[in-house]
This record gives sequence, C-alpha cells and structure tokens, in this order.
Amino acid sequence: MIKSTDIDFQLITPTQFEQLCFKLINKLGYEKVRWRQGGADNGRDIQAVKRVQNDLVLYDDVWFFECKHYTGGVPPAEFESKFAWANAKRPEHLVFILSSHITNNGQTYLDERANGVNYKVHLIQGNELKEVLINHIDLVKEFGLISSNLALIQLLKDKWIIHDEIADWHPVITTTQTTNYEHLSTNEIFLLSGLLEIHDTISYSSGKHDEDSFYDKKHEVIELAIKVSEENGSEKTSFGLEMFEQIEWIEEKNYGEIYYDYPNEDYFPHSTVNKVKLNGIPGLFGFITTLIGDNKIIVPYFLSQDSSLTLQLFSRINSEDFDKIMTSYEESRPEEPEVAENELSMENFKWDDTIDSEE
Repeated sequence: MIKSTDIDFQLITPTQFEQLCFKLINKLGYEKVRWRQGGADNGRDIQAVKRVQNDLVLYDDVWFFECKHYTGGVPPAEFESKFAWANAKRPEHLVFILSSHITNNGQTYLDERANGVNYKVHLIQGNELKEVLINHIDLVKEFGLISSNLALIQLLKDKWIIHDEIADWHPVITTTQTTNYEHLSTNEIFLLSGLLEIHDTISYSSGKHDEDSFYDKKHEVIELAIKVSEENGSEKTSFGLEMFEQIEWIEEKNYGEIYYDYPNEDYFPHSTVNKVKLNGIPGLFGFITTLIGDNKIIVPYFLSQDSSLTLQLFSRINSEDFDKIMTSYEESRPEEPEVAENELSMENFKWDDTIDSEE
C-alpha cells in the first residue's frame, strides 16, 4: 500500500503541482474552480467557491489558493504580494499550499499578517498535503508522485477492465520485476496473482515451462496476497458450498490447482483462478493457498471486472471443510476441451532479463 511518506513532490514541476492542487480542490467539493494559468495570477493560482448552508441561508464563500512548489523552506517574500491582492479582492479564505514546509521567519510573518486581516488564512504544508492525497490515490498515480513504476500495473488493469483481455506474458512478468509491491493496492496484488497463475498454466500446458525465477515471483505475489487478505479488516463473507450455485463459468479453461496431498513445501504457495460471473457480475474467482507450519491456509476471493477492480474476500476455509469444498469446486468447474499442441503459442512467454527488479 502507498504511504504518505512515499509521495515525492519533487518528481513533478511547479506547473504540474498547480494542476495537482487544481484537481484535488475539484475533488474536495469546491465549485466554480478556476486555475489561473499563464501570466500574472492576480494574487492566486486557483480560485473557487464553497457553498455554505445553515438553517436560514445558503451562500458562497470565495476561496483563493496559492500553490508553492519548493525544495526547501518557503520564505516570507513568497507570501507578501498575495496578502495585497487578497486585501483588494476580499475573499473569505486565503490558502497557501506548499510542496515542502515554511521557514520559521515565514511562519512568524504569516501569523502576524493573518491577525490583521478580515478573512481566514490557512496553511497546508507538504506533509499535510500528502496525508490528504493518500485518500486520493488516483491523483498520486496520475501525477507519478512515487518513484515506483506503476504504469505497468495500470496497463494490466486496462487490458482486463477496458478490453476484456488478459495481458501478455511480457508486461505481466516485467511488472513483478519493476514494481514495488508496497505501492500496490490489495486489489492490484490479487489481479497480479491471478495473471501469474493464468500464464503459469498456459506455459505448463505447452510443455515449455519457464525457469525457476518465475516461480519465485509467483510465490512471492501469492504470499503477499494471503498476507494482505489476513490484514484486511473488512468483514468477510463465509464461503460455503452454496456459493458454487451463484457462479456462472464463463470460460472452459481452468487455471491452477489446489493440492490435496502436499508432499513438501515446494508445492506452496499456489492458487487457482477462473473467469466467471458471480451473481451476474463478471470477474476472476479463485483460491490462494500456502502452508504455515503444517496448516494449509486457503482464501477464496472474487475480483470484479469493473473500473474499481472491486475485491470480495471470503473467510479462510477451515481445514475440516477443505476436502468437501475443493471436491465441489473441481466438480463445478467446466470440463476443458481438447487443445492440439500446435495450437498453443509461446510467442509472448519470455523472461525479460534486461530489466532489473526494484528494491
């Protein structure tokens, strides 16, 4: 998961910082938001109104926003002219949004000036802005505010959600090499886990399995999916045999297996995944599993094929229910058609050794 400390405003230009603030202000419910791009900004980079309603009246407050993209502390000189314009135009609020922090002299100056005006003065420093942006991860990713490569995971999502396609081998495996998993959402981790299982099955079916480095990546992602599923605090639905009655199998191809008699830990972690409709909603349905000591941990999940990539996590399956649920699962899955060996393509199944993995 992306943390506020991962965000780096130095990865964008001053103009991009203004654009980021403009989009954020729009998302926070302000109206008539105007970004005063180019030339003199007349004392504010962004102007907006905020509608206020009480039991008696409805009115609009005018807000001026000034955006300061700095590496170090912002000095008093950066605030002086803004007060002059605000005094002339008389907004209800003047907001300074900083990418960094204010200097001690700047804070003293701001406090003194704020006491002598008839509008409210607000200061949003870089660390405070980062905390706000954590609730708007779409903007963090859009503006590339973290150093990790998130463009590839977005490609995988677009292929799946927009084009109804499974991404080719190369972008899937390159994603595992170049992306910091801590920057992925739980939904994205489960998508990547499912895609790895799909490509593993296709590769195995062709008789041309890839090298051990693939398994290291696959196992790492599945273990991470189990970890985040256990840490997920949302209420989970129990998974019973009746769930199979709500599943419509879209594709005949089955990906992955759940092992009953695991001879050693080399078989773990692993997963299964199928393209299905659950209660009429298309998506990926599957199980992820690993060993903790002698205990087999199995977590069912459903990842919907919508713009939000909605993830439904079920409670882990108890060991006493494992056999009957897995038996029912295998009986419910469609029987796969025979596929001639010459119809299997390995064109996209290449390990990219030229791209180094990021720590």
